[in-house]
Amino acid sequence: MKSKEERKKDKQKKQNKWQMNRELYLCSLLMLAVFAGMIWYLADYVSSNQEALFNNSYNSQQRVLAQENTRGTIYAGTGEVLAQTVIAEDGTSVREYPYKNIFAHVVGYTDKGKTGIEELENYQLIHSDISDREKLDHELAGEKNPGNDVYTTLDTSLQQAASDALGLYRGAIVVTEVKTGRVLAMVSKPDCNLTE
Repeated sequence: MKSKEERKKDKQKKQNKWQMNRELYLCSLLMLAVFAGMIWYLADYVSSNQEALFNNSYNSQQRVLAQENTRGTIYAGTGEVLAQTVIAEDGTSVREYPYKNIFAHVVGYTDKGKTGIEELENYQLIHSDISDREKLDHELAGEKNPGNDVYTTLDTSLQQAASDALGLYRGAIVVTEVKTGRVLAMVSKPDCNLTE
């Protein structure tokens, strides 16, 4: 039989053990709550900044999608093609700009970096929203999926007129529709030839 003092020591040990276990449980719960909060924040950040993260130059997913999908076409508001991907004779994809330097600044380019609409709408142009069945058909045929197209409000005749008005002078012209704010023409000089 234990003496009163031994029972008191045993009771004290149990209390100390319980106190230590309780602190350990509380610390574990706190760490779990912090970890869960960090996971929630990361998931929320990724879902709300999906396009910005995709367009980040460190994101290798762009190269993967470029191998699976053909970059979409950029159209003027009047229906003309401003930029499209064509397949060269050697089988490589080449970006073609039918209006060359007239739309150089607003449409931009994709070689050696991206600018203009090519950069702004990169996420849409490189993604393909066709059905999974169509994607499977393209894969079985050994073809790339067509990328999403982008439709602008630009007017080719106004763009040409603005470019002609500037001539050889340096400057910029922006033509907008006052009621809606739609950009109809956007010219800046000096420009560059997108075919070189």
